[in-house]
Amino acid sequence: MTATRRTLWLSMLLLFAARAHTQVLPVTQLCVSQDTLYWSAPANTCGSFISFEVYGSMSAGGPFILLGTVTDENQSFFFHATAGNDTWYYYVQSHYDCPGSPAVSDTVNNEPPGIAPISSVSVEGDDVVVTWQASASPEVIGYIIYRETAIGVVPIDTVYGALTYTDTTASPGTRTETYFVNALDACGNTSIFDQPHQTMLLQASADSCTRAIMLSWNPYDAWPEGIERQEVWVSQNGEAPVLVASLPPEADTYTFEGAQQGITYCFFIQAFAKNNPWTARSSERCAAPDVVQPQAWLLLSNVQTNADGTREVVWQWDPEGEIESYALVRATDSTFQDGASLFVEPAPAFLSPSVLWTDTLAVEGLYYYRIETTDACGAVRRSNAGRNLLLTGEPLPGQRNLLEWTDFFIEGATLQGYDLYRIVDGQESLLASYGPLFTSHFDQLDPAVPAQANACYYVVAWASLALPDGTVVPIEQRSNTVCLTQPATIYLPNALAPRGYNKEFKPVFVFGQVSDYQLLIFDRYGQLIFESR
Repeated sequence: MTATRRTLWLSMLLLFAARAHTQVLPVTQLCVSQDTLYWSAPANTCGSFISFEVYGSMSAGGPFILLGTVTDENQSFFFHATAGNDTWYYYVQSHYDCPGSPAVSDTVNNEPPGIAPISSVSVEGDDVVVTWQASASPEVIGYIIYRETAIGVVPIDTVYGALTYTDTTASPGTRTETYFVNALDACGNTSIFDQPHQTMLLQASADSCTRAIMLSWNPYDAWPEGIERQEVWVSQNGEAPVLVASLPPEADTYTFEGAQQGITYCFFIQAFAKNNPWTARSSERCAAPDVVQPQAWLLLSNVQTNADGTREVVWQWDPEGEIESYALVRATDSTFQDGASLFVEPAPAFLSPSVLWTDTLAVEGLYYYRIETTDACGAVRRSNAGRNLLLTGEPLPGQRNLLEWTDFFIEGATLQGYDLYRIVDGQESLLASYGPLFTSHFDQLDPAVPAQANACYYVVAWASLALPDGTVVPIEQRSNTVCLTQPATIYLPNALAPRGYNKEFKPVFVFGQVSDYQLLIFDRYGQLIFESR
């Protein structure tokens, strides 16, 4: 190829590319108002204007006939005088002295624009995000957003070039918000009102007693095929939300259980459309329940009898528990069938870890005790049972006293053993120590110690009780005091030797004091032979 021919070929190629790049553009912004078709002329610079040809048909599929020709490039309308009340479909051909001419516009009709169905209205924080589908009408240039208010349905904004809108003036946290979307063409025509969509308003209430948060909401009800499923999401103290439940389409309530004191729970519901990719989120609702803290533990640790006969009951309890009142119950058996409250007292403002209460009306005998607390929710918690240690005694011949005591009984406690004490002339002394299996003792008295004729006794049980926090509470449980009196015993000699070892004939008193004395001696015939006072 010669240089001349190559230059000519290149010039023709550039000319073809330039003319191809500047093809004719069709008219835009087509719309119909009354019987007049309006459009916007294209910005064609490839060649001179020839005409706009308007075609019409009473059927969307044609055939189309030429209704008129506009030869003024500045004219952007055409009046269809014979349109009548019929539905007509129109398009416009643009004729320019350009390659590719004529250019054909979209087809429009003289009906209102097609609807723009809403896909979802979803709450995001304090705002509502409205999304919708594009209208099928090509003449649509924008969308008008409507919201239902106290004075009726009013337009709140117009959107161009988008299919989503964020309403920052709504109040989805206090009420349901209802929206409509109408398609808009350049002539000001709008589509008819389609199915409205309503936000989901979530409500929450907390039960301090059951530690539950009850949720309720209005399910999303505007999707053509309904809801596929609903999800419950919760965040704690501002952390990322997590899924806690997946619910069926008809659900409109949910109970969240196990709420803790000091945690703020924020919930929202996520709805999923059936057979469509749409989702909608409810308003968020937060709750920080003031949970009634029950008694985590309650343990009776001792029931002991004081020297004066009063009885002390000691217990430990959870100082963090929120109780309304507490009571001490006494019964004659471990089943508490005949149990009666010795008192019912309102709870103090602050609970001390350990409490001692004295039963000044203690009745002699064997009794069982337990503590009962009642919280603000009416829940009653009962402690373990405990029983006093009861000591009994009996003086026996031979200057012996028999001592017996009941088994140590504090539910959950571990017994180490018993110590038995004797009191003579006001002086206490440890008499004996026994292991857990022994509950009796014979005390052999000394006749040479007359004071032992009147001896008192008590038993101390040694035990321990482990609290839930690992603390071990030592238990020193004292029994009642038992006093025994040995009867006076008189020993009389049955022989004497005046010149031997036993030169005197007189009675010997053991554990007795002589208040009056008379000695009479008779012979075998009953004759009095000696008398002394």
